[in-house]
Amino acid sequence: MVNEEPTLNTLFDELNKRDITEPASMDLLISLFDELTENSDQYMQLLAEKLQYASITWKQPWYQVSQRLTRPFRETADNDEEQYCTGTMTVDEKRKIQKNWQKLVEEYNIPDKLIYVAMWKNRENDRFIGKEKARTFVYAYLARGLQRNLNQVYRYVVSHYAGVNKGNLSSDEERVLQICFMHDPKRAVVYASTILQRESRIIYMRLHQSINGKPCKSRTKWTLPLATKFVKCLMEYSGESLEGLKNKKFSMDVWTKLSEEFDKPKVYLRYFWTSKLHNQLFVKCKVKLRHLKRSIFKVLQSSPYKVWSDIRWLQVQSKFPDGFTHIMLYHTSVRTAQQCPNYCKIPLAEIVNHGFDMTRSGRRVANAKKRMITLILNKEGNLEPIEYDNKLQVKLF
Repeated sequence: MVNEEPTLNTLFDELNKRDITEPASMDLLISLFDELTENSDQYMQLLAEKLQYASITWKQPWYQVSQRLTRPFRETADNDEEQYCTGTMTVDEKRKIQKNWQKLVEEYNIPDKLIYVAMWKNRENDRFIGKEKARTFVYAYLARGLQRNLNQVYRYVVSHYAGVNKGNLSSDEERVLQICFMHDPKRAVVYASTILQRESRIIYMRLHQSINGKPCKSRTKWTLPLATKFVKCLMEYSGESLEGLKNKKFSMDVWTKLSEEFDKPKVYLRYFWTSKLHNQLFVKCKVKLRHLKRSIFKVLQSSPYKVWSDIRWLQVQSKFPDGFTHIMLYHTSVRTAQQCPNYCKIPLAEIVNHGFDMTRSGRRVANAKKRMITLILNKEGNLEPIEYDNKLQVKLF
């Protein structure tokens, strides 16, 4: 029998009455961790019994035959058959997974607790035990009708059910992290991610920040001489010509050298390149930013996407002239999308209509006539502005 799931609010109330330096605070967290672990173990044992004789009776595509759940899908050879999708799950795929789960619950008369399947870990490291076989069957059932391999479905379920809490850590969650790192640093991430129902990477990131501090938020004013130095360093470290930099993916070694040269985080420099300088160097047309934003929403209007999170920005990028990056297109439009409440969940058509309204001709907005400054490398090897006569033209889906 699976016990009732303990609530975080009860835990937070109890911890607020205690001193975080007291071992009893850690004992409280360990007790809750053990309870959650026991619940998921009991639930998986129940599934092992219920699904003991269950077997896959439906036809699986070749990419779902592999039973590797927790490890990335590995293709052994080139396959000319139907390919599986990549990227984040679309809203239709998420609904399909939930629908398949409800069918499984009804068909085998099991409690509706997908969170325990997501939380459970095979600590015996034995793929032949009943619980592991049951888990594999569950993920195969969830993947029915999807163009996804089992590892993709597994990662989605773990992320959205075991790591259901998103956003910045609250002060109560920070308190839990402090207790875990203070009393048991070796297992702090395991305890905190399970108890707080957070993805482990968020806990690791917070641990890294607590040790090294948060990255500096001071912005660099990118002048033409500084941008010229950046381009020259990028060409030197990558061994590419200027034209060879277009759409090039650089190794981490290149970004590390640039980070040391400019004394800036790699993430910041990569963002500057992909969202700004790359576009300014390789887009060969006149770009008015309001027109660009309107063109993005025009392309999205013609697309098959249903919600904002469905958008595949690399596909959107293919509808624009050569030189634009998908990062630039995303950042140009996302601020407008965020003005709509729950923008990731509402129909995309509502966001598109809002985007058209915000960019319509005659509307008074800040920087309405602002243009993207396009650049070239002159004979002296310095960047200088250049203006093109041809206008921005896009293709529709």
